[in-house]
Amino acid sequence: MHAARSDASYKRSLEYLFYGQDPRLPGEIMRVAEEGFRSSEYYGQLGLDAAVSLSNSMSIADIPRIGDSLRRNGYSMNPDGTPRNRIGLEIPSGQLLITKVFLARCSAEKAAKSGSEDPGMEDAGPTPLVDRNQYPKHDSVFRVKATDAKQRTWFVFDHHLVLPEYLVEFEYAMKHTVAPDPPLSFMTELVEKGVLQPQNETEANDMGPLARALVKFLYQCDQKAASSSNGGPHDDATARILATPPIVEVQGGATELTQDVITLYGGLDLSAIRYLNLHSNKIRKIENLGPLVNLQTLIMSFNEVSKIENLETLAELKTLDLSFNMVRRFENIKTLSTLTDLAMNSNLLHRTEDLSMLRKYVPHLESLNLANNPGMYLNIYSCVCLSVHA
Repeated sequence: MHAARSDASYKRSLEYLFYGQDPRLPGEIMRVAEEGFRSSEYYGQLGLDAAVSLSNSMSIADIPRIGDSLRRNGYSMNPDGTPRNRIGLEIPSGQLLITKVFLARCSAEKAAKSGSEDPGMEDAGPTPLVDRNQYPKHDSVFRVKATDAKQRTWFVFDHHLVLPEYLVEFEYAMKHTVAPDPPLSFMTELVEKGVLQPQNETEANDMGPLARALVKFLYQCDQKAASSSNGGPHDDATARILATPPIVEVQGGATELTQDVITLYGGLDLSAIRYLNLHSNKIRKIENLGPLVNLQTLIMSFNEVSKIENLETLAELKTLDLSFNMVRRFENIKTLSTLTDLAMNSNLLHRTEDLSMLRKYVPHLESLNLANNPGMYLNIYSCVCLSVHA
């Protein structure tokens, strides 16, 4: 290696390659991480390629482990190492070594092997093993994957030229099958049946984020019903579930924001209340909050409030949640200079020019949610102006 380093171009022979877990050498990857690679002769005596086998492809390096694990769990494998049946498939977490390799005098393999280039695959028949005697003038050889020339396997004859540097542990995240979008004819049919026809502006606002997922779900149900000609216990149970009306929780009984309601949710000492949660009632007007001089958090989401008002006395208010109401304008916010968090998503806001009032009167605002408001299209300039960076 010293002689090779005397050449100014030796860095071109340096590579970082993967070393994977070989099922024929259980526990070898941890031993290598601690003690280094064994000699080529040792691997040859075990009936393996008489070299340190490495790859620039994580797939090539890890497929032998995956194939062995899946076969032991009863899965049949395709020639490329992928399972034939993926139902309930779970791939165990794995490990790889990232090694620094000096390839020195490197050459392509003389003849491609028949069968799979990945060890442990079912279709790998008797194939010639790589041995240094076949390449007396070379320090390493490489094999190109038949289906992808960029993926290669290297065989390094001198184990001193391979240095394990990093041990990587990883898990596979399985990609789920994405259902196709329904055809236009199906969506037209839903419209004709009145399924996608909101009755008012509020209903249209609520339906918007859910419409696509709802249509895909209805289409899958329709396809399932069409393919189940004979029926069965499973199909009958599914039909009963779909035919059962949903159980809707009863909303809160408060319709007016009276002092009795405030004491019910906040406590008897009004001046001591710092947190008040009036979520999911039927309150239509913000009122009677004058005594709550120390209130810091007010939550009134999922009500029927149509106007921001009567908040002048809340000099300590920092968080205001009016999401899922019917507010149309930013009004009466001149006294909310202490506000840092404002949630106004899923309302009826429609005037982007009102945002200038927020910039002017709510200077300490750090979090603002305006999602799902009809006609509220924020340009980049508005978003930047409303962002407060710590």
